Amino acid sequence: MANTPAIGKTNIYEAPPLPAWHKDRVVLIGDPTHAMSPSGGQGASLALEDALYLVKLLRQFSGEFEPVFAEFERGRHGRTAKINAWAHN
Repeated sequence: MANTPAIGKTNIYEAPPLPAWHKDRVVLIGDPTHAMSPSGGQGASLALEDALYLVKLLRQFSGEFEPVFAEFERGRHGRTAKINAWAHN
């Protein structure tokens, strides 16, 4: 540590949950919807899970985005909330 010129400190802030993960033809995945504490190390893997689940739903696409995006949010919310709670303990 004697050779370390400086040790920086960075605050970690949490964003409040979004009221919805989609609007019209736009859907968010990853950290904008369920930001994780960096100590959990789960952010990137959950974003990949989001992408894979969304692709699965879009393969069944019937021409309406609203039901697909609503199902995406319903289907992912429980798991991401559980991992987020784990990361805070």
